[in-house]
Amino acid sequence: MSNDDPSARAELAEWMDSRRVDLDLSWQEVAERAGMSAVNLRRVRRGTISLPRRTKRRLERALLVAEGGVDEVLAGGQAAKLDTAEPAPRPAALPGSTHQDVEAAVREHFRVLRRSLPRAEFFRVVAEELALMHAEHDEPGETG
Repeated sequence: MSNDDPSARAELAEWMDSRRVDLDLSWQEVAERAGMSAVNLRRVRRGTISLPRRTKRRLERALLVAEGGVDEVLAGGQAAKLDTAEPAPRPAALPGSTHQDVEAAVREHFRVLRRSLPRAEFFRVVAEELALMHAEHDEPGETG
């Protein structure tokens, strides 16, 4: 089934809700862990926006499932749950935070990730996040 198949997207929404409840998370917490707005997460759940690979990976990390889990659910299968104690929070830098505050939040984020994920998965996630940050930093029209 494709990302745009209404029945597959309904199945994904149902699975996301079940997984969120399993992890004892609110939708706001899922959105924060996925690094997206609550509005966009709602659109994903309703099937009103597309699901690029990046969004799928973010959802998988937020809901603690193995890479490819969202595709598995869309295809009618089951996502492999990661064996972790708790979801890794995303670092939150408040407006006006100092460079040291942001650095400390990022370091804590990586410490929590390292404790929560198997070694190979941790390094894969870090590499993917760095690549995404690099790509976002180098987007056309951006100066710096």
